[in-house]
Amino acid sequence: MEPIDILANYLKENTSFSSHEVEIVCSFFQPERLSKEEILFASGNLYSKIVYVAEGILRSFIYNDNGEEIVKTFISENDFIAEINSFENDTPAAFNVAAITPCQVLTLSKTDSEKLIGHLPKWEMAAKEGMTKAMNLMIRKQEFLYMGDAIDKYKYFVQNYPGLALRLPLKYISSYLQITQSSLSRIRKQLW
Repeated sequence: MEPIDILANYLKENTSFSSHEVEIVCSFFQPERLSKEEILFASGNLYSKIVYVAEGILRSFIYNDNGEEIVKTFISENDFIAEINSFENDTPAAFNVAAITPCQVLTLSKTDSEKLIGHLPKWEMAAKEGMTKAMNLMIRKQEFLYMGDAIDKYKYFVQNYPGLALRLPLKYISSYLQITQSSLSRIRKQLW
């Protein structure tokens, strides 16, 4: 299935847009392919696009004071991501996003989003609702990181995100769970 068809199906299932309105929305998104480990955008740079992931997995991350990568969240199929301050206020991005796997994404620039609002005014409210939903989902995804020990965190991750647990390299899971990769390897041996 083509990425634009995946987006169209998502919009039909998750919004109140008519089929014609879905076609209008989709016509403004542009396809992009990302190679494994390719940077979509980097902290400090302007990135004024909304991104829909049709296929693959991305990670958002920052660097700590020691220059180590800290994974903040994973973005996979049927997820949207935007650096909201960069998109809305033309400020530099505060975090990085890169592909973990080869990805097919669809992007909507700020300029095209404004044009889309001109064609379909209810896009503005739908986009804001989508951003709010994505932000709340990200917060909920991270709440478990502050409860229990490393074993509890890993068990929760595997139970609640089995698709990601099977597809992600251990280095990204351990960074996300805020444990060392060697600790994660020991936990996996204990549990399985």
